[in-house]
Order: sequence, then C-alpha cells, then structure tokens
Amino acid sequence: MKNNIFICISILSLLVNFSVNIEAGTIPTNSEPNNIEKEEAEAAASIPIRPPPPRPPPNCYGKCKGCTPCEAVQLRGPPFPGTNIPTYSWWCRCDFSLYKP
Repeated sequence: MKNNIFICISILSLLVNFSVNIEAGTIPTNSEPNNIEKEEAEAAASIPIRPPPPRPPPNCYGKCKGCTPCEAVQLRGPPFPGTNIPTYSWWCRCDFSLYKP
C-alpha cells in the first residue's frame, strides 16, 4: 500500500515538473521547431532547383493526322515553381496546328 502511494506521488511530481518546464519554455513543444528542424529547413531552402535535362525531339512521323510536313518544335511553358526558369515541351507542328507527339 505504501509502495503504491509512493509511485503515485512520484508520477504526480514528474507531471507537475514537466508542465512547469513547458510553460517556462525550456522544453520544445511540437508547435515550435527545434534548432535541428530550423537548420534542416534552411539547408533545404539553400539547395538550388535545377530543371530536368533536355530531351531529344520526338519522332513526329504520322502524328499530324495526315498533314505534311510534320515537324518537331519546342515550345516554352510556365516557369518551374519558385524559380524564373521556364519549362519547355516538344510538340509536333504542321501549318498552324499543334499535336501532342
């Protein structure tokens, strides 16, 4: 019986001590990132974003629905997220029409 009371008092004192430390700000909570998380976030932000390597032009033979000459053209698209580097994609062109390769 005395042993159970001692255990309960010990657990209660640990909980009180822990809550006091949280209120004092000495124990980091989940709402505040710790120094390691801040350093990881800063390191990830400093890594430059590179566009993917260029791809060779597609074979546009038979892709323009019978229109000739059907040739591969590269068109500029929207920039990569967070950068000013534009994207490029290949299309097949015949006269004034574009077709997906």
